[in-house]
Amino acid sequence: MKHWSASIILIIILLLFTSCSNFFDDLSAWQSDCGSLPFRKQPFSTWHTAGLIGSENAYGKYLPHKSARPAISHGTMETGRVIHGNHVGVAGGNFVHHFFSKNALRALAIKTYDGSGQAMHPKVLYFKNGWNGWNYWMSYTPYPNTNDKYENPSLAVSQDGVTWTIPKGLRNPVIGSPADVRSGGHNSDPDLVMCGRTMELWYRYNPARRHGGQADSSINRIYMMASVNGTRWTAPRLVLSGGYMYYSPAVLYDSGWKVWFSNDDGKLYFTESADLTTWTNPVAVSLGITGFDIWHQDIIRTCQGYKIIFSAYRKGQFDLDNQRLYYAFSRDGLRFSAPYMILAPSSGADRLDNRMIYRSSILDVNGSSSIYYSAMSRKGEWHIFLTHLNMPKITPVYGS
Repeated sequence: MKHWSASIILIIILLLFTSCSNFFDDLSAWQSDCGSLPFRKQPFSTWHTAGLIGSENAYGKYLPHKSARPAISHGTMETGRVIHGNHVGVAGGNFVHHFFSKNALRALAIKTYDGSGQAMHPKVLYFKNGWNGWNYWMSYTPYPNTNDKYENPSLAVSQDGVTWTIPKGLRNPVIGSPADVRSGGHNSDPDLVMCGRTMELWYRYNPARRHGGQADSSINRIYMMASVNGTRWTAPRLVLSGGYMYYSPAVLYDSGWKVWFSNDDGKLYFTESADLTTWTNPVAVSLGITGFDIWHQDIIRTCQGYKIIFSAYRKGQFDLDNQRLYYAFSRDGLRFSAPYMILAPSSGADRLDNRMIYRSSILDVNGSSSIYYSAMSRKGEWHIFLTHLNMPKITPVYGS
């Protein structure tokens, strides 16, 4: 009897040690070169964070996956918006209604080549030691009153991320309107990525229908241009086309090009290439919200993994109203946490972001996440805004 008892105890100890070893191995993969992290590992699809109870620096309260209890932090709920700067959240379903960002009070002043000042679809890169004399570089397009004729990729630069200007020697747009613009063809969806010390500008071209009048929504082509100084650019190179719509390509370079894009089915897809010629078959990423379609997105890689922000609308009901912004994170860029709703249109009648939140850019600088978001007002005007992502210390949760 004593022999069996000792054996059972030894087995239990071994099981506990193995479990703890797996736990710390998994955590060390997250730590990378970041040092000690605030995350506590949980099994996949087991827990979802319900949002903060108390101050912004408090730990999130963990609730079971199927729970739908409200989590309100020092605020009053009003159609799910941030009120008087306080956070309001409701957990339920497979994403978390929790606003970790505040709507900006005013838009950034960004010049557009058409003179409207209506800019949208930002992608922002930060350089600690500068790149060709500037700390921040932004790609964007004009979109005056939703006129895609002017939706041509443009660039702006900044030293502080707030005050923007056009770099000396550059004349916007970087690429002009396509030859079929009068028949409905147009450019859109720019993105910036660094390949070594070379900056690449990616964008989407939507050709006109054969009989003209409007863009052919069944055809999209992704082009890339490159520059070593930000003012002189190579001729556009076709890098992706056919089979998918390639909406809002979000590009990263890491010993090859990695591209995340949305499609007409409302899913997010991933493909990669070592030479910009041969691409892997796109795979659907584990990210989504039941009843919603993913529309436009941006992704960055940090020492903790991947962070993504994306706009979404109710499935099968695409319009320019009430799109919101969501945030999720991942260790591998393929399986993401349950999304968090981080930003919604403002409620004020005179606000410039009170109709929809559109394609936005996430940027990590000195341990803080900045969100450059584009939005449309009820008057139909477009602008780019700056806010910050104030996420609590939470447990990463991933889809199975």
